[in-house]
This record gives sequence, structure tokens and C-alpha cells, in this order.
Amino acid sequence: YDIIIINEQVLQGLHNSYFQKSLTEVMRASGNRELWLTDSRKLQDVYTHTIHKLNNHEARELYASYHQQIGNYQQDGSQQDGKAEGNDADKETSSQKIRNIHDRDLLLWLHDHWKEPVVITRGEDGAVSYDGKTMHTVLGLHIIKSIDAVGAGDAFIAGLAMALAAGASLGEAAEVGNETAGVSVQTLYETGHPTIDEVLEIHKRGDYRYNPELARDKRLAELLPETDIEVIRSSLKGSFDHAYPAVVVFDHDGTISTLRQGWEEVMKRMMVMSIAGSAYNELSSALLEEIELKADQLISKTTGVQTLIQMYELVDLIQESGFIPRKEILSPAEYKSIYNEMLMKNVHKKAERFQSGQLSLEDVTMKGAVEFLKTLREKGVSLYLASGTDQEDVRKEAELLGYADYFNGGIYGSVGDVSRDPKQMVMKGILEKIEERPDIDAERCAVFGDGPVEIREARKHGMLAVGILSDERQRFGRNEAKRERLVLAGSDLLLPDFSCSEEFSRWIGWIS
Repeated sequence: YDIIIINEQVLQGLHNSYFQKSLTEVMRASGNRELWLTDSRKLQDVYTHTIHKLNNHEARELYASYHQQIGNYQQDGSQQDGKAEGNDADKETSSQKIRNIHDRDLLLWLHDHWKEPVVITRGEDGAVSYDGKTMHTVLGLHIIKSIDAVGAGDAFIAGLAMALAAGASLGEAAEVGNETAGVSVQTLYETGHPTIDEVLEIHKRGDYRYNPELARDKRLAELLPETDIEVIRSSLKGSFDHAYPAVVVFDHDGTISTLRQGWEEVMKRMMVMSIAGSAYNELSSALLEEIELKADQLISKTTGVQTLIQMYELVDLIQESGFIPRKEILSPAEYKSIYNEMLMKNVHKKAERFQSGQLSLEDVTMKGAVEFLKTLREKGVSLYLASGTDQEDVRKEAELLGYADYFNGGIYGSVGDVSRDPKQMVMKGILEKIEERPDIDAERCAVFGDGPVEIREARKHGMLAVGILSDERQRFGRNEAKRERLVLAGSDLLLPDFSCSEEFSRWIGWIS
């Protein structure tokens, strides 16, 4: 064999004391002929001379068994001597340290403990690995679909083992394991059996979760002094060397225009009514709350993608919930039409008020946005507009608000084809132009948006990714509700609006 997996998941299973002793002797006798890989809940300290794979809960549990001050603990959590050591303050301090220890610190401790390579899986946040020389962080996968975690750990260990046996480094193997688990979790109500083609596909097209600790903890945010600009990748300071970018791509709704402000509430109401159907008025408050939560989660995961893709996910939710007979479930395109009709009533009201003079341009755009577009065009920057909204609607709204002509690169929106995402199309088009023109470099291009889709596309293609924490209701200031998803998407910086564009331009190096 190239590699042998030691798997232990049940307390009263194969791994009795005789088996543990005998297997240890087999490993010792085999020398270095085979790789050994342990995936064990309670026996990592028994099979020490192997590569170790644990999840972060198991890693913390093992760390706690050696560091808690409230008694001498065995690995299974039982107390050996029944005596508590240390005062209450010591116990509390120790417990806090155990809870707060970072996964990377756990990794170093475990490697020092066993003197063997270690991989810690972190669920949706990916994994970390250390072979004694190189620490490697595996980014978590962003998955829009409903997931089922049953079997994910087994899928990870299978991918990890296969890659190690094929000669991959520990970090490379952890990447394969993470992608294999990513395929598995998308198989609902049964353990997934990922194929090589599926793993290669997720490797090629997968979306990732960046900086999960920073995303979850606002206290870690670093703001430029006297501004609301949050810097995530500080290494980019001055990186443009007093030159404006060659190309800038803008999202539309929530980044420039606020005509569609409140679309989330409209979509949520439409989704809840579509899921519940005629049973809506008879639902218990608890069940209604559960449906609303599912709608909220779907909207949060899919913000920025084409509306049609969101409706495909809605159809899946409707089928899962079971309130609507299957023969009465509409197509994604029909649900999109219902949502669009509800939303456009609000948009048309605002548009009419703008045309009549009741609303000014400042009332329907983010603060400083139009002035920023004008400045960029005057500096010779090529501008593109890319939106998940229907292309004709985007064009009409940009023309209505008077800035359509600034987008000399083009205005792109959804054309009703889920395989042709407008933001991906724009990025691909820019890259093709870059290949044709050696004077343009992807690193000299930038993307601005308040949704995760455009930010992820920017990171995939090596462009500057600027997240906009737009408060669309008041049109200025930070909207903290958008922060987590924009950080996870890979934003390099976060701006509340464009009133701070001069400070931003100076920091990034567009101006001196």
C-alpha cells in the first residue's frame, strides 16, 4: 500500500487495547515503506507516529486535556484524580485561553506535541496544515446551494490521502481534501461520493471565503485615521505608484444607484409567499419564522448573482418545504417575473419622482459616486458597468440618472442565461483585452461593488477589490450588515461611500 488510513469514530469499536498495541507494532515494523494517516476522535495520542488529521473541535479538546487547570484530565474528558487544581480565577483564565487559541497556534502546538505533520479542518473556513517547515492555509469554499455536512470529514480524508499517496505536499493534499469535501457537502441526505471530474470542476470554478476571523469580529477592523475606510490588505498601500488604473469595473445597484433600495425586503416577501403558498395564513409563527430565516440565508448567500440564479435556488427551497404540490411549482423564470414586477413598482415610483424634480440626483445615488465616475473618465480610465439586473433595465436606469456615457467600456447586465454571468463576462473581456494590450496589467485594474460576486471575481483575476459598505437608505456611511460578506468575498479595502474617494486614492497611490 502507498498510504493507510487509521479511522476511529466510535468508542466501542475495533480499536480495543489489544488492537491499538498490535497496530502500533505493525506501524513500527513497517518503517517508512508506507504513509500512515490518522483520522481519530479519541486516539490521536495512541497512534502518534503518523500524519494527523483533526477537526478544530477535536484539536481544541486535545489541547484542553493538557492545559486545563481544573483537574488532571484524560483525553476522553474524564477526571483521573477527582481533584481540582488552582483557584477560580486560574480556571477562568485557562478556559478563556483554550477557547480563544487560534487554529494556527493549535497547529504549531500539535506538531510540537507529536513531531509529525498535522492538518486541522475548519468546516466552512477551510483547513490549515503544517509539516514542520511550511504552514499552509486552505481557504474555505463559498457554496450557494443547500449543504449536508454528513460524510464531509470522510471525503476530506479520502482526498487528502489520495493526493499524499500521489506525491503531493501536505498543503497541496489539504487543498484537494477541502475540494473533495466541498463536492460531498452538496450531496443532500446521503454521503457524497465525489468523482475526479467534480473535484477538478470545483477547483477550477470554486469561490472562496477570505479572512473568516476578521469577517466575524468587527473589533479586528483597521481604519485609516480620521476616516471610515477599512484596510484589509495593508501591503497594497501606494501600490499604484501615482498612476490611475487602466480599467475600473463598477457594480450598479447599491454601489452607484439606490433606485432599487429595499430589494432584499421585496425578494424576501416574495420568497416567503412562494414557499408557503396557500398555507401562509395557517402557519404557526415558529414555522413562518423558519421559512423567513431560510429566505434570508438564501438572499445573503446569493446577493450579487443574477436574479434568475436566485430563483433556481428558490425552486429548490419550495420543493424541500413541501407546501406546494410539485405540479403547481413554477419555473425559475416565472418566479423571477413575479419578483421583478413587485420590485419595479417601487423603482418606477422613484424614477417618476426623479423625473418630476421631487428627487435630486443625490437622492438616488451613493454620496460622491457620480463625481467619482467623472473624475476617473477625465483621467482616461476605461469604465465598465456590470450588474446582475436585466441588462436593458440597467442601461435605462444609467441613462435616466445621466451617467451612462461615462461607461465607455460598456454596460452589462443579465440576459436571462445562467451560464452567462455579466460580471464574469466583463472580467473575461477585460482579461482578453489585457492579453491583446501589453500596456494593461490585471493588477492595474480595480473593481468597486457592494456585493460579494464582483469582489470574488476581482480576486480571482488579480484585480484590486474595493467593497462598498453602502447604506442605501441614507446614501452615506458604513452599513455594517454588508461587512461580513464583503470581507469573506476577498475585499482589499472597504469604503462606506465615495465621499472619501480622495483619501482612498491617496492611500492606494493613484494621487500623491
